[in-house]
Amino acid sequence: MYKILALSLVAAASITACGGSDGPAPYPTLDGKAPLVIGHRGLPGLYPEETRASYEGAADAGADSLELDVHLSKDCVLVARHNPWLSDNTNITEVALTNAAVAARKRTVPGVLVPVTYSLATYGGPAAYLSDRTVANDPKSVLKSLIVDGEDHTGDWSITDFNAAELKEWIGGTTFDAAAQRPAR
Repeated sequence: MYKILALSLVAAASITACGGSDGPAPYPTLDGKAPLVIGHRGLPGLYPEETRASYEGAADAGADSLELDVHLSKDCVLVARHNPWLSDNTNITEVALTNAAVAARKRTVPGVLVPVTYSLATYGGPAAYLSDRTVANDPKSVLKSLIVDGEDHTGDWSITDFNAAELKEWIGGTTFDAAAQRPAR
């Protein structure tokens, strides 16, 4: 659905950019102005997401801005990738079978539930949240588990555990390329 929406927004931006005396119908935004067209992960409906081609395609199609998912590698290099965990669409599991350094970096400690310290009556929400700080008094304990947006990714690898050179050398397929879902023409 996202790809259809992205293509629709890009098509609307292209029609607007081309102009014409009878232009498109008014935009259904609250203030009546044209919607902001954002190239999230570039233009993944036509190109592999989080790639240079995808970002250039979105810009060429008239996106008002580009939104990148970026994460820091261990050596503080920005990496464009949707998720900070690696097993969802890379070959890291296969690499770990023959590379002890990769296998050793697998996050194996589950997150822990931490009670909230604010008033639930005032602010609502859950009484506890999943945290990657597995030892309350040890700020470095976050390097043991992998919690992302409240989801426990125990048994996975984090992009922050590898430097940029290692990611390039060892890990392949670090973007989601839904080539079968993109239009062939």
